[in-house]
Formats: sequence, C-alpha cells, structure tokens
Amino acid sequence: MKEEELTDVQKLELMMQLCEAVETLHNCTPPIIHRDIKPSNILITEDGIVKIIDFDASRRYKAEKNTSDTRLLGTIEYAAPEQFGYTQTDERSDIYSLGVVFSEIKVENNSSFLKDWKHLIDVCTSFDPSNRYRTIPVLKKELAKCIRKAKRAFGICSRLAKTARTLLHMQRP
Repeated sequence: MKEEELTDVQKLELMMQLCEAVETLHNCTPPIIHRDIKPSNILITEDGIVKIIDFDASRRYKAEKNTSDTRLLGTIEYAAPEQFGYTQTDERSDIYSLGVVFSEIKVENNSSFLKDWKHLIDVCTSFDPSNRYRTIPVLKKELAKCIRKAKRAFGICSRLAKTARTLLHMQRP
C-alpha cells in the first residue's frame, strides 16, 4: 500500500490506528514509552493494520520528580527535545514523535481539514512538553475532528464526481 494510492481519509485513519497502538503501550502497567516512533518502525500489514516495531529505545515510565531519564536514544529527527537529557520522557515524548511522523504525511493542499491538521502537528511538536497534547486520547479526539472533516470533503467530492459522470452519460447521443 503506497501513500500516493491512499485518500486523505485513509491516511488519517491509519494515523488513528498508529495512535491506538501507542495508546496500548501507554496503558501498560507501568506505561511503556517507545521513544523511537518513526516511519521505519511503523509497519502496515496487507490488510491495513498498523504495527509498531523496534522497542530498543523504549522504557517503563516511572513518575519521578526532578530527574532526567535519558541519554540520547532514538532517531534525532523524530526524538522529542527531552530525549536529549533535558527532562524525563513520558507520553508526551511519543506524542512529539507522532507529530513529526504526521508532518510527513502528504495531504491535499485544498483539504478542508488542512488548518486543523497543521494545528494538530504544531501542538504535537511543541518544544515544551507542557504545550503538547497531554495524552493519546486527547490527541485522538483532535485527529477524529480532522477525519470527520476529511470524510465530509471526500463525500462531497464523491457526490460531485458521480453527478458529473451522470451528466456526461446523459449528453452522449
């Protein structure tokens, strides 16, 4: 399945699956922070199921105050700033990486959800973790808004295309 073969709706739905996979890690006891979410660690099966691989940089989250848990781990382009030893990594570190992955998804320039999509990415990739979405469920709620807008736009385009095909057939002698 190539990205250029997917509609914006399908791309966003795959991103929702990715969020759900990360949410599963964060819901473990104790939570698991992946710390290396990037395209090469995301697999999509032939039946369209998203899987995350490579847990070498992952850690179990322990709520400890005034600590940094990190030496440079993960892939620099996708790593949250706190992964460079500034503070402890938590769910928001994975949310940062998700935002970077999201920013690489090509969506239609005229998409009605583009403004919301860019805002979502900006919040995910904020330098300061306190300005990011706090949890995956909060991120999923915002992503769901983008999906609804994309579906609405896709539905309108589909209906217009169907109407155009009907008119073309009616005009033939």
